[in-house]
Parts: sequence; C-alpha cells; structure tokens
Amino acid sequence: MSGKTVEIDISKNSHYNNVKVTPNPSPDFGDGKPLVGYKSFTHRPYGGYTIKNIICPNTYGFRFNGNTSATSTVEVFVWNDRSKESNPLLLRLNNGVSPAYYSTVTGSNWKGVESIDPSGLIKLLERTNCRINGIHLLDINQTTNSASDIYNCPSCYSGSSTITRYEKHMSQYEYVRYYYASSSGNFGNVRNSDQTIALPPGIVPHLYVYWSIGTNATPLILSYPVEGKYQWYIRSCGDTKWNIEGTLTGQNPGLYNNPGKIQDFIQKNVTPNIIINLQQERTNSYHPKDNTLEFNVEVTENPEHSGYYEYKHSMVGEGTFKVRSVEHGRKTLDGIKPEKIISSISGFYWGDNTKDDNRLLLVHIGARTEYYYKKNPYSSNWDIDSSIYQENLLVRLDQENCVRNKAHVADISKVSEYYRCYACSGQSINMVSSDEDTDKYKRVTHKVDNGGSIGRIFDNDISQSGIKIPDKIVSLIVFHYPKVDNKALLIHLSNSLFKRKHKDSDEWVSAEGDKLDGDDSSNILPLLKKINGDSEGLSGGDIAGYSTAGVMTPLATAEAVNYTLDTGWSIIRRAIAIFNAAI
Repeated sequence: MSGKTVEIDISKNSHYNNVKVTPNPSPDFGDGKPLVGYKSFTHRPYGGYTIKNIICPNTYGFRFNGNTSATSTVEVFVWNDRSKESNPLLLRLNNGVSPAYYSTVTGSNWKGVESIDPSGLIKLLERTNCRINGIHLLDINQTTNSASDIYNCPSCYSGSSTITRYEKHMSQYEYVRYYYASSSGNFGNVRNSDQTIALPPGIVPHLYVYWSIGTNATPLILSYPVEGKYQWYIRSCGDTKWNIEGTLTGQNPGLYNNPGKIQDFIQKNVTPNIIINLQQERTNSYHPKDNTLEFNVEVTENPEHSGYYEYKHSMVGEGTFKVRSVEHGRKTLDGIKPEKIISSISGFYWGDNTKDDNRLLLVHIGARTEYYYKKNPYSSNWDIDSSIYQENLLVRLDQENCVRNKAHVADISKVSEYYRCYACSGQSINMVSSDEDTDKYKRVTHKVDNGGSIGRIFDNDISQSGIKIPDKIVSLIVFHYPKVDNKALLIHLSNSLFKRKHKDSDEWVSAEGDKLDGDDSSNILPLLKKINGDSEGLSGGDIAGYSTAGVMTPLATAEAVNYTLDTGWSIIRRAIAIFNAAI
C-alpha cells in the first residue's frame, strides 16, 4: 500500500481531492429494481489513494461509526431533488465481497445496518427521507367513507395527512373524488398500496384523486400542483404508469365544474387496457407489462391430436379487457389491435415452443364475435381473416405452417410414387417403396425436397397423435403390415421409432424399448406382427398386450396362460378362448 489516504465527503456530488464522483439516476439494491424517487453518487478514490474516513462537514456533530479499511467505494443515496442532494439518507460501502449499509436517524450519527433484504432497505430509506427531508409517502389506497379523516404516513407513522371525500356527483356520474393534504411536510412518492404509481416532479403539498365506484372501484385520475399549475394524470385500470392528460392542464380540481367530462375519462379507462406478450408460457398467474392485474395462460392442444397448441391469455377469475398492443418477446405484432372489449386472446403455435416467432401461426380474439389474425406474407402486419373458424382451423394452421416454416403434412397412407402436401398443393413429397422380408411387409420412405421439412403426420386425413417431430426433419420411414392391407404400423423418424398403440389406434407410442437396431432390424417383422395382433410365434403375453381394444380382461389373461400351459388344446380352441375372453 502507498499510504496515501483521503477522506470521503458525502455532502459532495462532484469530483474533489483525488476522489471521482459518479451519479446514478436509477440505483437499486442489487435486485435490479430501480429505486423510484432516489438517486445515488458513488465516491471512488484514484491515483493510489485509499479511504481513511467518511465526513460530512455541513452536518453538526457528524459521526461515522464504521470501518473503511477495506472499502473501495462509498455510494450515497439521496432524494432525487436538487435542493435535497446534500442530505445523505443511506450509505453503501463496497469492499468487493458484500456491501455494508449505514443509516442515520438524525443525519449526524451513522451506524451499520444489520443483514436486511432489498424491501427492508427501501422501507429504511423512505423512513429516513421522512425524518431528514420531511418528504412523506402518499398512499391513495387509503380512503374514507366519512366526509373527512386523518391518516399517518405509512413510512414514518408520524407525518399526518387529511383525507376529504367529495361524493356530490357519485350517484349520477359514478365516481368519487378524494383530496389529500399533508399537515407535516410534503408528499414525494405517490403509491397505491405497495405500487409506486407517480413521482411528482418536485414535492407537492396536496393532491386530488378520482376513483371509479362499484365492484371494481379503482383510482383512475389524479392531479396536483407543479409550480403553481395543476397537472392531470390518467391511467387505465391496473396500470402502473400514468399519462399526462393535456386537455385538463391548469384546471384546479377544487374549482373544476365539468363532471360529465370527468365521467367520460372514468368510463373510458375503467376497463383494463393491456399489453399482451404471447411468448408468456403456461402459468396460473402473471402480471402483464406495466400492470398489476392477474392473468393466466391456459395451454391446450387445439385441434386435438394436431400438434398445434393454443396459449390462451385471460384475466384470473372473470373479467373483460381491451388490448393496447400485442407483443412477441421484444417485438410488437403490428396490426393486432382489437377495437372492442374482449375476454381472451390466444396464440396458436406449431408445437409447444413459444419462443420462435415463426411458430406463432394465428392469433385468436375471444369476444362476443370471435375472429383470427394471420401474418401478412408481404409485410410485417397481421391482418384479420374472417374465413377462419373452429371447423376449418386445422386446415388453416397447416396452410400457415407451410407458408411460414415450409413445414408440410406427410400422409402415411401413401405407398408409391409421390404426392403433394394437401395444405399448400405446391410441395411434392417423394416416396421410395420396397417390399421387405420376402414380400411380408412394405417399407416406404417419404422425403420432402427443396428446403422443406415435415411438420405434421396424418393417415388418410386423420391426425396421428403421440409423434413428436424434431425440427428440420426432411424424411421418415413407414413400415406397412400386412402388405395386402398397407396398414402403417411403425414409423422411423430421425433417431426415434414409434409404433401404433394398437393396430386400429391413431395414437402412437415410443418403440425404443422393443430392442430394434435401426430401421432394418430383423426384429421389425415380429414387432409388426405383434402390433397387428398376429398369433404366429407370439406368447400369450404378447397377444394380451395387443388385443383389439388394446386392453385385456383378467379372464383373457388367464386364457392366455392356459394357451401356453395346456398342450392338449388345439390351436383353434386356444385362439377362440382368448378372443371370447377379451371381448
């Protein structure tokens, strides 16, 4: 160490004696959430100097009770107002490991703060702001049913305010007005319960708030004086951000006598106006961007067994809302802006991955009259398509998937030459067919050329479920048995094998446990026979696993055991007994 030391003057907000001071207009307590209404100044020695002590010359009797030997920087938190920048409220000493916090009650005597989480630090900072600067919190959720009432600052519990209720227009215009006046200082942050909703540009002595009334009563309009002129702010239900209403600027709420105009603003904004992000995954509860209301996302495969998934956003409980904008991640989906009140909005995806923009194929608006949006292929816009409805939804999703992702529909009922994807009619799907194992089963390869891939599988127009198709798969191999029926029973897809759950099922399950070695294993024919329910060469247990219904009764299981144990039974008798027991 050089031995050169310097004293940190926490009343300074610019460079001084070998100390660089850096302002931060948006500090936080390590949780990434900016402190509304506060800023900080970080003091850092340079030129080989280390911190000897912390001082504040303009504070009488200042005393810092702490050790600075390992401290590299001192961060000073102050109220975000020029007239208050020289009044430190909280100190953060950084040593490269874990920060240490110091607070004060009087401004002169500073002591260390025991282990405390970010929310506790915020409360400590606000309480100190009340005591040092006389700037109190205003919680507009504190109301009264009386003509007038008193309540204390929710931060320091000593600064009192008067609440006056005006309900002259309540019965006719469905709103009530509250007037808040501080009797011991001024207001800084304005809150609605725990949510900071406004930060006046400077301190204010009083404030007016207009509430809607009814079951969903909520504050929607507020006004306060700024340099002698009243500013008005409006929000929609649940919004955390308030917007200036310029048509009312300068009007004194106490003298303003146009209740009809106030009512118009109330009615326009009492319905939530939400920013929906369709990338939100399945959840029972989330808060849309800049809003405190609770929404959920319900996920269903729609249509059933199609491989397409609907992510439906709606309010928790019952409720309707308007849509301010629709986003997908950080992108705004241009053109999607329903003009009317809706009950839900859904994104339809190819697969269950909501992160890929191109997998979002359609957007559904749930309202009294339902409708869909699809992406314009020639621009970034999304356009309403009134020709889409539930009955043709699968076809339209397939068509969009062809256009957006070049992902086509393979038909496993086809066995020779080539065919065209039914959804787009433009993409050829070529086939190579061969008879295997002395003409006992057929092996058919389906391949998509020209940069396309396979997006979905059906069997003669019937959707097949249970087959998860990886991205960019251009071919698949289908095994048909018996050859005379051309019944597809087994599919080899990339590195995966799938078999029908039973021969008449449209549900497929993994065949990875059937000890097959690739797609040309000598075990393929026995497996095909097993799926088909053939008795030749199969044990009673094999047959029991593939009955006509896919499930065996206890009696059928017993008969299957008799099949193997009683050699005196004829084969015909054994088969009839098992069949009758199964049904």
